[in-house]
Amino acid sequence: MTEAAELRSAIIGLAALAARLPAAAAWAATAALAAWNALLIANLQYVVDPNVDPGYAGLLRGQAAAVRFLPHLAVKGDVVRDLLLWRLIGGRLSPASGLAWLGLEAACVAVLVALVSVRLDRQGEPPGPWPRLDVAVAPAPAGETRRG
Repeated sequence: MTEAAELRSAIIGLAALAARLPAAAAWAATAALAAWNALLIANLQYVVDPNVDPGYAGLLRGQAAAVRFLPHLAVKGDVVRDLLLWRLIGGRLSPASGLAWLGLEAACVAVLVALVSVRLDRQGEPPGPWPRLDVAVAPAPAGETRRG
């Protein structure tokens, strides 16, 4: 089986699993994985020594130590740092840079809202928590086996 076929099978399998999960469970799993992702980012940026391989056990232990660094992730943004927290971190006020980044982020949000509204106009129904895969698979002729 080729890599593309394996990827298609994995995507269809995950879509089938998502269709069987209640929406609340899907959103809870998404929130838990997003929180774990933030914890991993804090662990890799503030706890793990980049010159030493901690191994899997060390990586898991480091996540407990990384909990106290989670608020630091919110301050890493240029907009917040340049416009609001420059005194606290010993920096300088940089309104041009902060406002430029804020404008770019607002433009990205505007493009996303426009794309979602176009999709809603076309379909007439709000999207579910998972993307829909409308894939029609024709059955294989008798006696033949279909492979990816």
